[in-house]
Amino acid sequence: MPTISNLISYVFSLPGVYKIHNGWSKYLLRQAMAGLVPDEITARTDKVGFNTPEYYWLHELKDQLLPAMWSPGLDDFVDYRKLSADWEDVLGRQSKWGITAIWRYINFALWKKRFGL
Repeated sequence: MPTISNLISYVFSLPGVYKIHNGWSKYLLRQAMAGLVPDEITARTDKVGFNTPEYYWLHELKDQLLPAMWSPGLDDFVDYRKLSADWEDVLGRQSKWGITAIWRYINFALWKKRFGL
């Protein structure tokens, strides 16, 4: 009997063209559901991924984030001293919506620190 694990393995083995086709994400799923699910659902284009409140996290944790990010070799990617000096200004320019460049950098720096790369 097929399992969820079999389904997941199968879907991951499919070529990307079946997952995103002519700009349509979840293409194979949309095609599989045609006629079973109303067109207004299968033809939706306004779906978004999981939104996180990174703007609020940045501001709530700003005093802890900067020192937590530092690790040896980080200066190969960014001038940490300059970032430290400009930290308040950098955070003040961040949008309240969408993933910000600084959020990506923070995640990279923490990943680099954690795995020592």
